[in-house]
Amino acid sequence: MDNFKAFTIDPKNYSDLPTLVEELHNNDIHYVPILEPGIAQRVGSNYSVYNSGVETNVFIKSFFNGSDFTGKGTAGDVVYPDFFHDDTIPWWK
Repeated sequence: MDNFKAFTIDPKNYSDLPTLVEELHNNDIHYVPILEPGIAQRVGSNYSVYNSGVETNVFIKSFFNGSDFTGKGTAGDVVYPDFFHDDTIPWWK
């Protein structure tokens, strides 16, 4: 991940990830990515995954005040997609 942003590749350490995965597969080694649905909360940034989720209103809401529920993850503050919301699956894809 680049700066703990979902759906990104760290260009410094994994610039040639497809080749690495192919090499692993050629040696009968399975590549299993870890998928954490927590999206790094980057308010005011140009992080399109977070910004589009906010615009589409697909994150789980706090019971107390209705704002996006914020949790803690490897990325620091994260928000979670609400997969029961009708717009979340199309947004996730």
